Amino acid sequence: MAAQLREVVIDGEVFRRMADGRRLAELALRTPVILRRTEGIWAEVEIEGWVPSSSVAPSTREGHNGVIASRGGERLRSGPAGSVTGLLLEGFLVDRLEERGDWSRIRRSGWVREAALGASDAAGGEAGILAGVSAAALSANPDDYAGATLQWTVRFLSLERAEPERIDFYEGEPFLLARAPDPGDGLVYIAVPPDLLAAAEKLRPLQTLDVLVKVRTGRSALLRVPILDLLELY
Repeated sequence: MAAQLREVVIDGEVFRRMADGRRLAELALRTPVILRRTEGIWAEVEIEGWVPSSSVAPSTREGHNGVIASRGGERLRSGPAGSVTGLLLEGFLVDRLEERGDWSRIRRSGWVREAALGASDAAGGEAGILAGVSAAALSANPDDYAGATLQWTVRFLSLERAEPERIDFYEGEPFLLARAPDPGDGLVYIAVPPDLLAAAEKLRPLQTLDVLVKVRTGRSALLRVPILDLLELY
């Protein structure tokens, strides 16, 4: 199944490492999630949000680069100092994607009950997924599209690793260098999560890709081009 935007409809829903597995977190009512797949009564989902950088310690366990180290756990928030969307238990492994001031943006996949998920109220498109949005629109209106989920077709150029000066990435983060859907819009950067890196490494230059992406920023600090997070690669 294609990834879909959903939201939690049961306050305090338990987020687990595996279906019916160990408890890792509790998710608040209306927390947005990306639905990856279902298995019986269980659904694999991806959550994303912000935590204080001081609560995340470095880690290399299970392919993740961070772990929640705060005694008693840490609150997951919708943005830096934003609304609370969950409680992450101490020892919760995460992928730290970027730092902004005293805050870190993190992501993690896990399992919840399918019955705890409902349709998202995000604007536009089926299940909150937008189509037909150009890279030029993202760059011209970055605040309007921040966090939006898009379906795009892009032309892959190369797989790169972020240098320290690319402050919209974490250092060494893999990303696709690609041409936007409208060739006149130029280049876009698509950050690749650990679970999709193996597939990205098999791509051929100039290959056309259908992707599901989430807007990290419509206008990057360094080159002022869109940076997106890869959710699904078709």
